[in-house]
Amino acid sequence: MVRDGRAVTASILLKRDQTDDREEAFAHWHRRILASHEGLQRMPAGAALTINLDQLTALDRDREFERLTGFLEIGDPISMRSHFEREISAERAHVGAWRERLAPADVRWVNRRYRQALKELRRDGIDYLPPP
Repeated sequence: MVRDGRAVTASILLKRDQTDDREEAFAHWHRRILASHEGLQRMPAGAALTINLDQLTALDRDREFERLTGFLEIGDPISMRSHFEREISAERAHVGAWRERLAPADVRWVNRRYRQALKELRRDGIDYLPPP
């Protein structure tokens, strides 16, 4: 499961027991992406499926749900679909809310840094991250 780095940064900044330093919060996301990519590189081809949280919860729910159940080879996902429809939503995932959850100066900084990081990560072969 991947999530927009700006949303992760905002989430970390809003938690009481986390940091209030935007650079530290963003670096946390960046380190996790690098560690995840390293782990994925050690897995056999086809052994993992990358799902974008925003796509699954808001932007293309049905298609992403079908990808997930197909990958898991779940023939009759009725109970899973019921849970998904009842419990998983864009609102609960705070899709797109990172802008409203940060101070304007932090929004600009995080957005700029995310765009830079995506370019760097894509050059390194990490191409499955959500676009800005």
